Amino acid sequence: MKHPFGAFCLIFAAHAALAQGTYDITNSLVIRNYDCTLTRLCAVMPMPESNIYQDIEQFRTTDGDIFRAANNDNMYLRTMRTGTLPAPGDSLVITERFSATLYPMRIDMAQFTTIYPYDTSSELYKRYTSPIGSYVDIVHPDIVRAADSLWNEAVANPLEYARLCYEHVAARLGYLNPDTGIHAITETMAAGGGDCGNISAVYASLLRRKGVPARLVVTVRPDGTHHVWNDFFLERYGWVPVDVTMKHDHPDGDFFGYCAGDGIVMSFDLCSELSADGLTPFTADLLQTFFYWYRCSAGSEVSAAQRVDGRRTDNGFSVSVRAGADGKMAVEWSSAAGATGYRLSVSDSGTGRDVVTQTLGSDCTSCTFDGLQTERTYDVHVTPLRRYDNIVADMASCTAGIRL
Repeated sequence: MKHPFGAFCLIFAAHAALAQGTYDITNSLVIRNYDCTLTRLCAVMPMPESNIYQDIEQFRTTDGDIFRAANNDNMYLRTMRTGTLPAPGDSLVITERFSATLYPMRIDMAQFTTIYPYDTSSELYKRYTSPIGSYVDIVHPDIVRAADSLWNEAVANPLEYARLCYEHVAARLGYLNPDTGIHAITETMAAGGGDCGNISAVYASLLRRKGVPARLVVTVRPDGTHHVWNDFFLERYGWVPVDVTMKHDHPDGDFFGYCAGDGIVMSFDLCSELSADGLTPFTADLLQTFFYWYRCSAGSEVSAAQRVDGRRTDNGFSVSVRAGADGKMAVEWSSAAGATGYRLSVSDSGTGRDVVTQTLGSDCTSCTFDGLQTERTYDVHVTPLRRYDNIVADMASCTAGIRL
């Protein structure tokens, strides 16, 4: 008897260019003492946690203790030494090591069929609609003016307002002064733009002005570069990602409801209240990399630098197809980390039209289709799905083509 998938014609297998991935991360703070006689040394580094964008496992550190910020949920590692300090010419290296699985997301807004009123008494609502010093400023005249106009255009619909604000900020603010830190909204507006963190702060200001909860998502990529995007909250659904900077860089793209899945979330929002020594409070405007302090009885020069080494430990998400006789096709794919299901679609390569679409559970890694036309070329798209809160997001899909 002939094996139904023994006759192969033209077969392609493909890997997703951008996909959920797992990395071994080494995040190091190198404090170099050039000429000081040190008497005290304190350092603070953010500690990443698992959330909707990532799973953090096997966290370990060479030094320090873990604490939570006094005013929010951000965690940080604090190292404090009065002894065993680096001598002149020596360095102290404080290292965080962990495994990070990062999840890209693209959200279909059609799933939000009803926009519910916010619970204005909730802690979430109060926190994420409040101003944050001069950084998230809901009374700046430019913010007030733009918010009033866009809110009226959106007919007071929070989802439509969030989209209009995304398009407004991307169109009117330039990408300027990268890696110069977070600035007051007054400075950003006067300059006509800022880097990703400052652009995100403007977006959050616009949303909070009209009572739409919004926050900044502060990240470090596995290659050591930095990025910040936004979330806004929809009642009874959850947090929705928005990357205004990507829209600025790629005007033809749509990054509303989008997260690239390439950044390790170090903290949410701004102005985390920390302590350098367990007694003295300190406000970290942007908890993304590190802060350090020292005292010395002689000398004057100490420096610090961050070094991030990320090594991918998985092979990525991939799909393969096999052709069989009589219009049969077998599809197999690798299991995608974090997936709660998969959506398969088969389209005619010539017309681009979908022939069949099917949604399967997270335990499925293969599927068979029959009744397809022979002597035709088909594209098979497999998209991992990730459900969190009451939102379903598409993760990075993978495509394979075949001629039957």
